[in-house]
Amino acid sequence: LILYLLWKRFKLRGILASILILFSFIIAFNSTVSEKYIKINDPLAYYRHQLWFSAVRITVNNPVYGVGLGNYGKIFPKYNFPVENEHTRYGKYTNFAHNEFLQIAAEMGIPGFLLVLWLTFVFFKELYKYDYLLFPALILAFQALFDMNLHLPANILLLILFYSLAKNKSGKIRFLTVEKIKIYSTPILVLISVIYVTLFLSDLYAVNRNYLAAVRLSPLNPENYYKLSISKNIDDPEKELLLKSAQFLDKENYSYSSELGYLYWHQAFKNRNLVKKAIEEFNLSLRQNPFNAQTYFYLGKLFYDIKEYSRAKEYISKGNSLEPNL
Repeated sequence: LILYLLWKRFKLRGILASILILFSFIIAFNSTVSEKYIKINDPLAYYRHQLWFSAVRITVNNPVYGVGLGNYGKIFPKYNFPVENEHTRYGKYTNFAHNEFLQIAAEMGIPGFLLVLWLTFVFFKELYKYDYLLFPALILAFQALFDMNLHLPANILLLILFYSLAKNKSGKIRFLTVEKIKIYSTPILVLISVIYVTLFLSDLYAVNRNYLAAVRLSPLNPENYYKLSISKNIDDPEKELLLKSAQFLDKENYSYSSELGYLYWHQAFKNRNLVKKAIEEFNLSLRQNPFNAQTYFYLGKLFYDIKEYSRAKEYISKGNSLEPNL
């Protein structure tokens, strides 16, 4: 009721100012709400402000093109940060910046971010006259500052519905006839259904550890190749091919490079020429994730095996400094 009265008296400016003041008071005087949004004292959750800073660093290093849509989680290990209250300081990873706008900037670069801002302006300009559409959209936009709610298809469809209703109310669009909708939508829906069913069956096979069937149904999913390689004996020649396939499909995943380096290290006991390839793969893994202590330990042990003790000590010390609890 209060918000409605403010809307009638001061319009949008009054509503936004009231929400900002109310939220400021809640943050200032309610530590529970503050911890929920900033995650300062929660050892089991990410610190959101550090996640935001990581997203900004990704954007600064990739200002024009970004890292590509959907690639945030692949690039994040390079920009990870320590969580001191955890057993493994760098053991947490995420696919989301917990701020949709910062994630857009990281994945699409500054030009893409400005484009999305312009589309957001166009969207709210259309909804401005209809408060029953505007308020729910504002709530979703506000939540997007702290969450990844716009990654949920249901929320995106809801926003599209709001925009369509606003355009229809303004008389700027007309609805298609049922016959035209059937003509346009039927082949699209059939194609989408086939893709989703195929991906679902692939995931189902993967859950049941039938990775070979999962690869056949979804040959572009690198994780299925990786898991199939893990199920193979370390002396199986197919293991290297599977790891290379996973690495080819996802060139930013440090786990694939590390596992391939471990494979070459094991095979180097029979063929010393593979020592160099093992070192190359481990170093590639460290470029992809410079905070993975296990890879430093692998390299330290490898250099110890080939009697390069000073380098072995260097890498083991580096791993211990990253993860003193391991």
